[in-house]
Amino acid sequence: MIVKYLILVSGSICLFLNFILIYTIFNQINLNDEKFLDLKSCPFCYGYNLCDDLEFKNNVKLNGQNSFMNTYLMQYILNIKNVFFAYDETTRKKIVFKKLAHDSELKEFDTNEIFCRNDKELCFKKILENNEVLIKKKLDENSFRLITDLAGIDFGKCFTQRLIDFIYYGLNENIGSKKSLYYANLALLTTLKINPEPLILKMFPKKNGWPFPEFYGSCGRVIAESYEGKTLDQYFNSPFLKRVKIAKKLLDTLFVLDKNKLDIGIYLLDLGYENISYDEIKDKIYFIDVENVFLVDKQRIKTNQGKNFNETKYFLDFEDCGLYGDCLSFNLDKMCTSYYVDLNFYSACRNLLSSYASDSNRKNFLHSVPNNINNKYNIDNLLNECSKSNKNRFQIASEITSVLNQILKDETLY
Repeated sequence: MIVKYLILVSGSICLFLNFILIYTIFNQINLNDEKFLDLKSCPFCYGYNLCDDLEFKNNVKLNGQNSFMNTYLMQYILNIKNVFFAYDETTRKKIVFKKLAHDSELKEFDTNEIFCRNDKELCFKKILENNEVLIKKKLDENSFRLITDLAGIDFGKCFTQRLIDFIYYGLNENIGSKKSLYYANLALLTTLKINPEPLILKMFPKKNGWPFPEFYGSCGRVIAESYEGKTLDQYFNSPFLKRVKIAKKLLDTLFVLDKNKLDIGIYLLDLGYENISYDEIKDKIYFIDVENVFLVDKQRIKTNQGKNFNETKYFLDFEDCGLYGDCLSFNLDKMCTSYYVDLNFYSACRNLLSSYASDSNRKNFLHSVPNNINNKYNIDNLLNECSKSNKNRFQIASEITSVLNQILKDETLY
């Protein structure tokens, strides 16, 4: 009798656990779900300003709401990048939600398996705990450099006080009290460690003309930003002239990142087709995945080098990528001390526009140049020269921009 009772109980428990498992994996994802927002991870999260925005939550619906594709099971299988698309029913705008890392990367961050295996003092949370006195204050150049070096954060490798102040200006957090400043710093350092994209979007806001999405806010381990159109890979088979228009706009936008009124070098270390979007209506390029961005304060270089700042140049050498169409090697220390760095233009020519970007999977973005256009403007050679020459890519890129503009205006070609 007791055995039958135990079997019955164990069977009931198994059924109950199976029910919980099935309910969980087939449950719908929604913006109010603490599991989706990962609120338990705070204060080691990205921020809180969207958590209480009930109007935002009620009006925004994830794509595929109430469908099988929006279950945890399907998103876990298909949505490796943890990027979710949604629609604001009030503003009628598309919105992008990001967790800023793969699930495995976030798990590794929380467990610190790699860093803690040999030395517990290298754990991220232990580093913050050991430097709690510093984190309760506004970080200065020395404390910022100390903590980011200990945590292995390259993003702040050559940050000056001006760039640090710029981060705080963009934080849009209430730092009026020591407690709120402490939690703002925890969110700041956590974001830097996992993915600095939210900081870039806040430092260089779209409303001021920067080519990045608009940042709406964060809650837990989720951020919200604007949708800025289809990515370049979706234009790969578009007519040649449309691709010319997009390529010209891309080069125009890269000049803005390199030479701007703030005198800050903004270098894109991962300039891929899927990381760039194009707004056809506004004819604008946006860099929508800015996890791998490096900032250099050019004003500091001017101060340190004096009248000789113009001589500090770092031009990247051409690389043969073998079987792959794109590759990129760079020296961050040289970038920190060079006023002119041609990384953005080298990357655009080498890994996107020229024939060197072709591999067995696909050709370069400006592939299949019509003979009459190539004969007249020699565009293929110009793009390859931009890739292979390390003399003055800024000048070559300017020439390419001018040629692309001439092609678009040349009525004799059509």
